[in-house]
Amino acid sequence: MTLDILQNTPDKAAASIGEKIRQHRLARNMTQSDLAAQTSVSCSTVKRIEAAGQGSLRDIMAIAIRLGIDRDIIAAIPPPPLQSLADLDDEGRRIKRVRAKAYRRSV
Repeated sequence: MTLDILQNTPDKAAASIGEKIRQHRLARNMTQSDLAAQTSVSCSTVKRIEAAGQGSLRDIMAIAIRLGIDRDIIAAIPPPPLQSLADLDDEGRRIKRVRAKAYRRSV
């Protein structure tokens, strides 16, 4: 089942991630206390992440690494679309021109 991103909210998406983390923890027969001890994340933070997806990105990634799902999370964020070589070359020229103008103004 995939989430419809257009009808999703940040709170719903975070809660969904928290639920998936809980499922992975349970599949490994770990308690929240076990997971907290193995990740240097407090037990209350593990509970908040699982209940509502509320936690720092660092804490979520520490848990994901321990559960072996960190690559899945990273892979879920695609890289930006590639531009053509001509577009990249034009962008490089624009940046150089902007830098040159800024330098001339500062002198």
